Amino acid sequence: MNGQLTRKLLDTNKVPKSRVELHLHLGGSVRLSTVWELCHKKGIKLTPNGTFNELMEYCVIKKPGKLADFLSILQHYGKFIVGDPDALERCAYEICEDEAKEGVFYFELRTSPHLGSNTVKKGNNSPIVAANHPDACPPKLVVESVLRGLKRGQQDFGIRATLILSCVCGFPEWSEEVLQLAQEFKDKGVVGIDIAGQEDMNPLSTHSFTPNEVMAFTAAKELGIHRTVHAGEAGPAANVEFALDSMFAERIGHGYSVIYDEDMYKRCLRDGVHFEVCPYSSYFTGSIRPDNRNPIVVFAEDGANFSISKDDPTVTAVTLDQEYDYCRQLGLNEVHITRANFNAMKASFLPQKEKDELLRQLYSVGDADILERIAYELCEDEAKEGVLYFEVRMSPQLSSNTVENVWREEGNFSEDIPTEKYTHPANPCTPNQVIESVLKGLKRGEQEFGVYSSLILSCMTQFPEWDKEVLELVQQFRDKGVVGIDIAGPENRHSTVTHSFNEDVINTFTKAKELGIHRTVHAGEVGPAVNVEFAVERLHAERIGHGYNGVLDSNVYLKCLAQNIHFETCPHSSYFTGGVDPSVRHPILKLAEEGANFSINKDDPTVFDCTLDAEYRFLTKLGLNELHFTRANINALKSSFLPQLRKDELLQQLYATYGFI
Repeated sequence: MNGQLTRKLLDTNKVPKSRVELHLHLGGSVRLSTVWELCHKKGIKLTPNGTFNELMEYCVIKKPGKLADFLSILQHYGKFIVGDPDALERCAYEICEDEAKEGVFYFELRTSPHLGSNTVKKGNNSPIVAANHPDACPPKLVVESVLRGLKRGQQDFGIRATLILSCVCGFPEWSEEVLQLAQEFKDKGVVGIDIAGQEDMNPLSTHSFTPNEVMAFTAAKELGIHRTVHAGEAGPAANVEFALDSMFAERIGHGYSVIYDEDMYKRCLRDGVHFEVCPYSSYFTGSIRPDNRNPIVVFAEDGANFSISKDDPTVTAVTLDQEYDYCRQLGLNEVHITRANFNAMKASFLPQKEKDELLRQLYSVGDADILERIAYELCEDEAKEGVLYFEVRMSPQLSSNTVENVWREEGNFSEDIPTEKYTHPANPCTPNQVIESVLKGLKRGEQEFGVYSSLILSCMTQFPEWDKEVLELVQQFRDKGVVGIDIAGPENRHSTVTHSFNEDVINTFTKAKELGIHRTVHAGEVGPAVNVEFAVERLHAERIGHGYNGVLDSNVYLKCLAQNIHFETCPHSSYFTGGVDPSVRHPILKLAEEGANFSINKDDPTVFDCTLDAEYRFLTKLGLNELHFTRANINALKSSFLPQLRKDELLQQLYATYGFI
């Protein structure tokens, strides 16, 4: 590494943004050119001669040392922004630009309001400015200045950024005010609190935190403020355990030492604890033992929940590309790196609604390679869960970046709400290319993981103008892995007598029947039973997605039983979406008791964070047993949209697995 931070010279609007970074310190992410410029203007000499080359030589770490050495570099040059609102704003703004150039989609920046203030005493010899002095910059002004820079950066560079406020080990008296500031700016860009600094490295120690800090994090939990804790970086696994149990940490900064405590590590894997790993930083701070296997490799092999961040790139002088290259040298591949970005987005401290929207955008960035990887990873995940065959569905238009769309709610086609318009994207990905990419990923996944899959193309109730093209695409890819058509999106939930489907949908599904294209319809999930009835009678549905309200209506249910309609049930999804009223008996119980034709599915495991095993456990609590699960899997394969010959072959495999033959 040459110590020079490589900066891409591309137009930031043309860099595909698909990366998420959660662990980035403001003071450790500033440009050294900015440090030198501002120090020069202020007459501050950080090195003997005050030259830029000297500054580079001093600030960029060259070889592994101790965490304390690493922190001392940050403290040395960090004085240039202390008490300077303009410098704080500028640095936050420049970080947005640098992140955008690296293809970052969303990042969380963290800083200590007190370390950036000039009114707070930080040591025996640290000078302070009186609170009423014209140049006073109290902790609140530090937060306001950084948020201003982030706001401008988001607007100028098309990136999303939020702020985490850090408590600092060694200054427990600051913790209460950090919490107060996090509460005050909760809806203005601050999304959580953190605690950083030198850990207690005594392996016999139970933790590194003071009562003040513990009280602040306990109060944060009660106030609904998100929490991440630096723990297990250079200190023992006990620090991680204490952070989770007594500080209610939702994420762990670094956390490498957990792999040396078997019970603690198993717990973290079981509970899905998110680790913010920083590869180069962990190398230079000496946090990772060179004589042992790298914990990041262990995390990757065990499917741990982790993300990849730079930590303090001013000191390490590395880009996110270089962090990824380091991970590749350790043996990680694109699957691990892509998954780390999705893990980061899921573990972010954004409000859930915004997180879901950004996840949707992240899944639909219009990058053919990413779509292929997602499909490939899905095969791997399904294979790990023991799945023999699955059908994945998607809207090719929603995942394309060449389709202009407007979002409509609950089938309201009269009011158009403009969203992002795509005209000439840097990496165009048409609906046709979306399908090709997904099918390519499914094919690779089938070859490598031995799981069989097909693709269903979805119409959307909000976009009836897409229906004709969806049908054409199904026809085009019919013998290449696409097996059917679906319609999804918001249902009309306000009426018990009118359905959610318009003439475009009716014509499309009628035509699909005439062409021999298989059909499934989302209906009766949160909408009335009439949607299920209409889907069966007018849309010629062979299967119903969810359909719970249809099950609860005796007339509609009997019609479905008479035609052996298959219900695609999704237990956790129905709970979280409100599709099943908790005050009534779960419709799946009725389907199970009466031997109806239904299967068990996860729906959207990214959103609901559940596995197929978790779905089965959910139903076991309701009273279902292995006989119901076996029957549901056989029903699923019988109701699949595979060609009959292929379906019979897989049924034989399934029967052999169950020991039937």
